[in-house]
Amino acid sequence: MCLKFLNKEGSGEVCGVAAYYSAREKICGAESYNSGQGPVCGVKGFNKSRGAACGVELYVAKKDKDICGFDEKNIGNSGRMHGGPPDFLIDYKKQECVNAGFDDLRVQESDNTMGGREHNISMATFTYFCQKFKSCRNSSFGVELYRECSHPDFGTIYATCENAVFGVKNYKECEHPSFGIKSYKKCRHESFGRDCVEYAQ
Repeated sequence: MCLKFLNKEGSGEVCGVAAYYSAREKICGAESYNSGQGPVCGVKGFNKSRGAACGVELYVAKKDKDICGFDEKNIGNSGRMHGGPPDFLIDYKKQECVNAGFDDLRVQESDNTMGGREHNISMATFTYFCQKFKSCRNSSFGVELYRECSHPDFGTIYATCENAVFGVKNYKECEHPSFGIKSYKKCRHESFGRDCVEYAQ
């Protein structure tokens, strides 16, 4: 005759969960992130272009008598006359300069003396010079070309890095109830049956 019974040991739902299945899912948290380019990675550099921020490489080239200077060629002089050379002579000399590839005519008065019948008339000799204006580059003419450089005005180049803003690349592996039960704990329970551990003599 059995005097004392003891529940059998077993494994099952009544004992509680020992372990869940593992998986890599969002619920486990991020293990690594995708790689991308953006402000979060910091500045790598700036785009390269030509612009005012780089400074001037070339100014516009122009002919300018006052700024660049000029070359002259003596094309002769007129005899002594009163009141200066007539307009038709000036026009003729100007055309002579143009035909020779020059830009302008300069008339120089010299040897101004008193003379004439009344001895009170101003008389002078006039010398004619063809002028060719020199060409040069000057800031007053404007900018033809800016230097090339890297500058924030041309846009930012961001570094590459792994960051959450680019999305998750891999999730961590973990055990979670949503993945299902892998095993139960062991315990003694009446649902497993009973053993007699003490008998009457």
